[in-house]
Amino acid sequence: MGYYGRHKFRVSRWSNWTRKPTKTDRLTNRFGDAVGQIRNGFLALDPPQLDALLKHYGQDFGVQAENYARQAYPGWKSGKTGLSGQILERLIALVPPHLSAATRFGLLQEILKKQPSSSRGKSNKNLRISTREPGPGFAELDAALNLMYLEDSLAHVSESVMNAAKWLYDDDMTAARAILAEFSSRTNETIKASAAREIDLLRRTVHTGQVKEAHYNVHMPAGNLTVEVFTPSRTLRELLFG
Repeated sequence: MGYYGRHKFRVSRWSNWTRKPTKTDRLTNRFGDAVGQIRNGFLALDPPQLDALLKHYGQDFGVQAENYARQAYPGWKSGKTGLSGQILERLIALVPPHLSAATRFGLLQEILKKQPSSSRGKSNKNLRISTREPGPGFAELDAALNLMYLEDSLAHVSESVMNAAKWLYDDDMTAARAILAEFSSRTNETIKASAAREIDLLRRTVHTGQVKEAHYNVHMPAGNLTVEVFTPSRTLRELLFG
């Protein structure tokens, strides 16, 4: 409480105040690090690529918008002027088709991190491996892992992911499906290689009797595998006669 002359005044403080999200914040929340990569890709275009992009910009948003972008570009490139949320939003729509294939593939990786996963086309399998007879269980695990790997690479792709790929490839569905298939194949191979190493370690420890029970999960684009290693209870005969 404070005082000024004979009159009291109250000083208010906003302890729970939060900044209202900007358009840039919303774009980053939706597209993740891809926003920064698109901005950097735009600022790194060579003169012919930049001219083609800005003509496209003018066709979509008007001559005045194009003229403003051409005048503002040196400031954007030098960092003296920041790109507004509206400009970023427009660039996100237009820049990707002007970037290299490798850059667009990297953008897709970043965007997919922000997209909700889909259960469509996925398979989920639960396996149990007995420590007393682990051979059949591990054989079933190897077969299940290979079957999941060989499934249609695009069966699990959600509509939002497909739309992201179409956008990156300027609505070319053939190119979008091809890049998604390649991305899915690479992801599967990376996960499969990692899972194979971990399963081999699990196999060795189970065979040496070091593990009595364990749980292991393999999450692949085509589905999920849940593995339970268990030790069966001893039968009455075993308890009596060893």
